[in-house]
Amino acid sequence: VQLSQQRVIDFENRYRCRDGSYRWFSWVSHPVVQEGIIYCIARDITDWRKVADSLKNSEAFMESIFRAAPTGIGVVKNRVLAELNDTFCKMLGYSREELIGKKATIVYPSVEEFERVGREKYQQINEMGTGMVETVFVKKDGTEIDVLLSSTPINQQDHSVGVTFTALDISKRKQTERSLYE
Repeated sequence: VQLSQQRVIDFENRYRCRDGSYRWFSWVSHPVVQEGIIYCIARDITDWRKVADSLKNSEAFMESIFRAAPTGIGVVKNRVLAELNDTFCKMLGYSREELIGKKATIVYPSVEEFERVGREKYQQINEMGTGMVETVFVKKDGTEIDVLLSSTPINQQDHSVGVTFTALDISKRKQTERSLYE
């Protein structure tokens, strides 16, 4: 018996079991030249499909939060901007392309402020798992805004995986506080 040099046929399909449940199978078929027979190998991939579907749903859920949030959300990896929602970009007047891949210093008025925020925030993260700091960001047009920055690592043991953050513009609140103080 010799296998054909023709293409291998592979596909997935779903079967209904006697108990009414469904199982997914992945098939690989090789036609045999002389006998007109097709040999098939089937693999039950039901569990894999469930995990894949669950992951898709989870990603869609997180993406919807990312898009819908009225506050800036992002991810930094080694303090480089890796992911940002539209709210964050609009808050600062930048496009996503202008910020992704840039060191986070781009949004701070000075390297000293960037370093201060990093020290305070990462000390809090190491002690409590999350960090919250008030700071100042500089918009693309040069104006400054007061921001409440909250961060938590994606993986508590390995911060290089990334740190998620939210950035809330608190400029109006800070101005009100200053006015009341005066």
